[in-house]
Amino acid sequence: MTLPRVLTIVAGGLLLLTAFGLLSAGAGIGLAHLTRADHDGYLTASVDQLDTGTAAIVADDIVLTAEQGTPGWVRDALEADVRLAVSSADPGREIFIGIAPVRDVAAFLGDTAHASVIDFAGESRPMLVTSAGDVVADPPGEEDFWVASASGAGTQEISWSMVDGEWSIVVMNADGSPGVTATADVGLKLAFLRPLSGILIGAAVLLGALAIAAVVSAVSRSRSSTALSVPPAMEQISP
Repeated sequence: MTLPRVLTIVAGGLLLLTAFGLLSAGAGIGLAHLTRADHDGYLTASVDQLDTGTAAIVADDIVLTAEQGTPGWVRDALEADVRLAVSSADPGREIFIGIAPVRDVAAFLGDTAHASVIDFAGESRPMLVTSAGDVVADPPGEEDFWVASASGAGTQEISWSMVDGEWSIVVMNADGSPGVTATADVGLKLAFLRPLSGILIGAAVLLGALAIAAVVSAVSRSRSSTALSVPPAMEQISP
């Protein structure tokens, strides 16, 4: 077998490995979406411990940007919807949840003591860092800068289609009083998951077909060359 044919077979094997990896990734994404998403298409996680003696719990690392000139279909594919539901651990206390631009939340809280989410110590336990302050917070529902908000007794839920900008999620008592204790469910629906799964599986099938064709072609040419190189059997001469 000549060197080019050996290299073709090796390349075909590498393509098969790549195809297998793409197939596994695509199937995994598709399976996760089918088995873990709810009937509305949201992937949901629970946060069991939201607890601070301050007036608010803030998650403000939500930064969404898109380069100028990004094609519309790319923006559509990257669209994501967020669904947040919170419940106060104190059944008699009304809870508030809202999403607003970072600058507006920072101005609203100002010198009010609040806690910021910096990380998660476990799957459902956020790590908080407290900012000191001595100003009493106003009831958050009276502000008009929220892009999505809900307030009241029992479970409060909001849905929001994410757009470019820098955003904060805020959980407070509805009256602005300190001492927030709540549980939350966070749902995320990503528009690109299904198309991404299909693209990966399609690419895997295409690469797999090319790899098999290359290997079969190289082996077939090798066998043909071997057959041609064998001299024909000499005829026996009868006496």
